[in-house]
Amino acid sequence: MKLIQLLIDFKEDQEDDELKYFTFIYYSSSQIIYKGEYKNGIKVDRWDMLYRQLKTFEQIGGGTYNDRIEKYKQVNQKKMEDGSNQVTHNGEYKNGKKVGRWDIFYIDYDEGWKIEKIGGGSYDVIGEDMEGQGHQKNGKWIELSDHFDSSNQVTYVGEYKNDQKVGSWDIIFKYDQEGWKIEKIGGGLYEQNGENKDAQGNQKNGKWIELS
Repeated sequence: MKLIQLLIDFKEDQEDDELKYFTFIYYSSSQIIYKGEYKNGIKVDRWDMLYRQLKTFEQIGGGTYNDRIEKYKQVNQKKMEDGSNQVTHNGEYKNGKKVGRWDIFYIDYDEGWKIEKIGGGSYDVIGEDMEGQGHQKNGKWIELSDHFDSSNQVTYVGEYKNDQKVGSWDIIFKYDQEGWKIEKIGGGLYEQNGENKDAQGNQKNGKWIELS
């Protein structure tokens, strides 16, 4: 789907060199707006993400930039290819790095804007690195497949340790067949084989069922 960005309502404050503008992103019949303020080329203060299916805009996300360029409670957005549904990633940044709990929500506009938490996990600070450079995935995570959409709701469920997948990971498929059903359709085991690791972390070992 073609993505078009337009810059509108541009205004410059000559006194403090602040720039204010809105960015429109069009997805066929729907629109996403990122609304906020710039100061000296840097995003500052409150930024909101607004969505319009037909006529009225609804706020679906946003966050705050402070003077240290830290971002808090930011909602990242992924639009479904069919134009009717959406996935948001809701969490917090510190010094540009994800921290704490991040949740993944699925918004189904066909079901009256039904919002469902479908995934996520936690980022921990490693060691004494408090400047945001050592935040890693740890504990149980539910992640979406790269091709997740309303008709292909596939998730990966397992555990991270120091940003590497460990132990058993399952591939889960949710589908609608006279009511919603959840089925395990694949997965396998990640193990550390001595010092031999692939670029993604621990190695896959043993029997696996993977998606094509």
